[in-house]
Amino acid sequence: MRLFVAVTLDSVSCENVGSVISELRKNVLFQSCLVRWISSPNLHLTLKFFGDLDSRRFELLKRVISRPWRQSPFNVSLDSAGVFPLAGLPQVAWLGVNEGSSKLSVLNDELHMRLSKHGFSMHRYQYLPHLTIGRIKRSSRRSGVKIRDILRHLSLPSIRWTVDRVLLYESKISSTGSIYHVKEEGLLNE
Repeated sequence: MRLFVAVTLDSVSCENVGSVISELRKNVLFQSCLVRWISSPNLHLTLKFFGDLDSRRFELLKRVISRPWRQSPFNVSLDSAGVFPLAGLPQVAWLGVNEGSSKLSVLNDELHMRLSKHGFSMHRYQYLPHLTIGRIKRSSRRSGVKIRDILRHLSLPSIRWTVDRVLLYESKISSTGSIYHVKEEGLLNE
């Protein structure tokens, strides 16, 4: 099973992000770059992507996720846009987290602590909370500069919601894109 841990958006925030994506889709530059846009039901903020895990590790991961989390519910807002990598040809278009960034990092740290106690190999990296909105399949140096400029100056509507749980997802790849199924959830400490 291909698995990842994430927090999700509420329905209003999904609609608002969907409106942003809809506007970007209309841009001729993005049309020429072949962008695979993320559908509203699949929007999430990833804490950790695992890839394929066997059934034993899956069951262990479910138990780790289902336990109550120390972090209390908190608000998240999105207020910027950009691409990864930060230099070179763009591959991922994202919306940046403003409010809630430090709390997402705390969740990420707790996840790493929980998993390391159970023998998961945890590669440490700087966690940069962001919402992936599209994967850029083809671009050039020139279009990359223009894409960065468009996203840097993108005017976002108010996008803010409350995170109250951590979710374990299974990702199934299909010809139309990935399909996500929630396999487990853990509530944040009320």
